[in-house]
Formats: sequence, C-alpha cells, structure tokens
Amino acid sequence: YLESAGGDITRLKLAVLFQMTYVGTPHIWYGDEIGMMGAHDPDCRRPFNWKYTDDKEKVALHNYYKKLIRIRKENPVLYYGTFKTLLTKGMIYAFERSYEGKNIVVVINNEDTKQTIELETDLGMRSVTDLLTGKQYPLTNGKILEIELDAGTGAILK
Repeated sequence: YLESAGGDITRLKLAVLFQMTYVGTPHIWYGDEIGMMGAHDPDCRRPFNWKYTDDKEKVALHNYYKKLIRIRKENPVLYYGTFKTLLTKGMIYAFERSYEGKNIVVVINNEDTKQTIELETDLGMRSVTDLLTGKQYPLTNGKILEIELDAGTGAILK
C-alpha cells in the first residue's frame, strides 16, 4: 500500500484506518505493516526487513497497525455492523457503523490542513471517545458532534 500512497506514510495510515473500519475483511499485504516498498515484479520478491526495529518510523507504523487491529477485534460493530455515510465534503469523509444498539463513527480528514468537522448523528449520547487517542468529544443535544482533526488524520468515535 505504501507505493499506492506515493510513499506517503500519512496517506498510508489513513488508508489503513479506512480499511480497518469499513465494511468487509481488511487485507494486509506482506510488509505493509512496516511500510515496505516493492509492489511490482521483481521488487515484490524482496525478503522481509527484520531490522525494521531500528527505524522509529517503521516501528510506529507497525504499532499503528496493531492498535487498529486491536480496536477492530474489540468492537464487533466494525465487522458485523451496517454502514451509513454521514458526510462527504471535499477530502473529508465520515461514516457510521451500527450493530446491536452499538455505534461507531469514523471521521477521516484527508485535507492538507486542520479541519473542524460538524456531524449530525443519532448516537443519543452525551459524549464519544476517540478509540485512537482517548480524547472525549461532547455531543450537543445527543446529536451534534464537533471534532477538530489535524491534516491527514482520523478518529474512531464510540
């Protein structure tokens, strides 16, 4: 995936966030979790880089994959839930997954600048927590969520 993202780790992380929270089964190609290049022949046959632990950026990416996989495993709504688009605006995308009375809202900011995003949801809660950062966001009247996301980041809100 890193080659598909033009070598940009930020874009890769957004793609992985989407893949781990969207409908369907996520797929990780050999080496994606550490940002290995080599998508096409003969480069796709290079050996795994076991020395990736010497590279802080590769270790951070591997940890990001592990965190998203853990979040997915701990939240059946992400593999059984229905899907509803909440917002498409420029390079901002938000959707909701719902299953057995539980909901998760995913917000992705693929813009080049920090964005304040306002969403109307049917969560009926006082606040939601970003499962990636632990940050809490209040909901106005149990419906309106306002979240500020840095460029190239996203949130998984429960």
